Amino acid sequence: MFKRALQSKWFHTLLGLLVSLGLVVWIAQVVDWGEVGNHMVGFDYWYFVPVLLLWFVHFSLRALRWRYLLESGREIPLIKLFDGIMLGNFGNYVLPLRAGEFIRPLLVSRDSHQSFVSCFVSVVIERFFDLVMVLISFGVMVFYLPAMDQMVYQGAAGLSVLAAAIFLFIVLSILLPTELQRLVDFCLRPWPAVVAVPARKFLVDFLSGSRVLRNKVNFWNVTLLSILIWAVNFLIYYVWCLGFGMQADMWYGVALTVILALAVAAPSAPGFAGVYEAGCIVAFRLFDVGASLATSYALITHVFQYAFILAYGGWILFKYGLKFKELRRSGELTKTCP
Repeated sequence: MFKRALQSKWFHTLLGLLVSLGLVVWIAQVVDWGEVGNHMVGFDYWYFVPVLLLWFVHFSLRALRWRYLLESGREIPLIKLFDGIMLGNFGNYVLPLRAGEFIRPLLVSRDSHQSFVSCFVSVVIERFFDLVMVLISFGVMVFYLPAMDQMVYQGAAGLSVLAAAIFLFIVLSILLPTELQRLVDFCLRPWPAVVAVPARKFLVDFLSGSRVLRNKVNFWNVTLLSILIWAVNFLIYYVWCLGFGMQADMWYGVALTVILALAVAAPSAPGFAGVYEAGCIVAFRLFDVGASLATSYALITHVFQYAFILAYGGWILFKYGLKFKELRRSGELTKTCP
């Protein structure tokens, strides 16, 4: 019964809410809200314009990358892929358990020859590329930041090795799928069925989805676009710093992007409430920036994201005649996923 409770949707939803609430309470106690207000008043809101443009570039690059991860991606209009990504973001901001990852394939699969499963597997493969970029960026970043504890450098080295291992896994799934499956089957023999069966199913789906990357053009386009996507992300968070008049360099943008990517992976309420703000505070501490300014940065950037994603998501629902209950139904697939 205890194991069943740990696996339930309601348990994970409650856990996310408690994590967000705990972090919000912690932040409320460690910041000077008078200073937070002064920093927010002093922000140059004209910086919304370049950030908005960069956001469209960022998501357009993601849409283009998704096209190369789908078997018949070139047949799908880029705007449909763009809207699918934004619909997924909308789902992450209004539904629990990162339901947006399951909602995202909805538009593409219903209006093309792509199945929902193949679209979802392409999202999983995309996340692997993103994870590699985050881990590599973190490994490089720590060597350019002010002196830190030796354990941080050791952790960075470990994450870099993990990134290399994940990328090697992707390459092997493309070049030697049969051999990789045999190796994984061999490694899974000692494990109980509750672990081995879902792992094998995941590998089969992953190998099926990675076939499209056996085309060298697709593989190198996905790799290059992944680098560009994260470079634009670094630039976005750097530009936000300029709006506060900080004497920042590009490493601010890298640190914020990487640490926020790791932070929002934690359980949280919809929209990453609390974990996003805590991630900003942690990232800015690397540059001796106080919690009040970091919280001001977090609130302005987070509210901007909420407003943009909710507004664009509402437009997508209207544009394609979707209803919110359809999104919830797609999000319910989280119940069946290991």
